[in-house]
Amino acid sequence: MNRLKHIQADALRQAQTLGLLRAGQVAAKALKEPYPTAGDIQPWQIRTLEAMQGRICEPDNDSLPTPDECGALEATLRFVRSMPTSTVERMAALLSLFEAAPLVLGPNRTRFSLLSPAEQTAFLSRWPDSRIPAQRAAFHAIKTICMMGYWSRESTWSAIGYSIGKNPGVPERLRSAP
Repeated sequence: MNRLKHIQADALRQAQTLGLLRAGQVAAKALKEPYPTAGDIQPWQIRTLEAMQGRICEPDNDSLPTPDECGALEATLRFVRSMPTSTVERMAALLSLFEAAPLVLGPNRTRFSLLSPAEQTAFLSRWPDSRIPAQRAAFHAIKTICMMGYWSRESTWSAIGYSIGKNPGVPERLRSAP
């Protein structure tokens, strides 16, 4: 019985992934944009990620750099591109969906990256508490990847009191690394 549950869960995950990938393809087609092949991310999807990261990681005080100032997008893209091809494909599909979502869900029936920063923030603010589980999951996946890119930048560490040199979890040989 336990094996059957595992097989069913695996089948459900595969079906959900196929649904996500197909939805990403449909979104790209609706936007008249090329859809990535071979697990890559297109420049238009990178602009979407950059806009999302700018809103999600927007500093709330002057002691923190903006995502653009600290190179968060580059760090995020390096991380994403190091993932397995199937994961990169899912991320590309999510970015396609976020770029196209305002066309369907509002507010101005335009692409996400063309919304003003205030409209982007308002649009994204509805996702974490959505009554639709897939919408919440999509937001948290993108938020996680954006935050990882931002907080991995050394210029963000002092604002939260982090230091490699003082972290006992970092091996001694790496503590003096830049």
